[in-house]
Amino acid sequence: MTLNDLASWATIGAFLISIISIAFSARRYLAIRGKELASERFVTYHDLIKAISKGEDQDGQLKMVSQLAYIYELRNFPEYASLTKSTLLKLSEEWQTNNPEWKKDSALNQAIDETIIALGESKT
Repeated sequence: MTLNDLASWATIGAFLISIISIAFSARRYLAIRGKELASERFVTYHDLIKAISKGEDQDGQLKMVSQLAYIYELRNFPEYASLTKSTLLKLSEEWQTNNPEWKKDSALNQAIDETIIALGESKT
């Protein structure tokens, strides 16, 4: 083996080590970023639930249109499907109990029913 062959092997080895190092760093970055995104989704989901149930957010009282949008937005969280279904059902019952004039066919209740059906069809 000549000196040129050794230099070639050393160059190839250094290149492979660099590639492996970059691949490991990229994999680690993606894992960390995935956990960060999951955490952000968790916070967003719970903020939506809180806003729907309270009927207000950081800006004050929500209009019905905003609550409708929030209820439909819950469909984008299939990982929480079973929790969303039970929470929306309890919320609907609570609204009917607290406000006897609240009609069963109101827009909010229809949105709840449609979201529960959509979540039932989604794969979790």
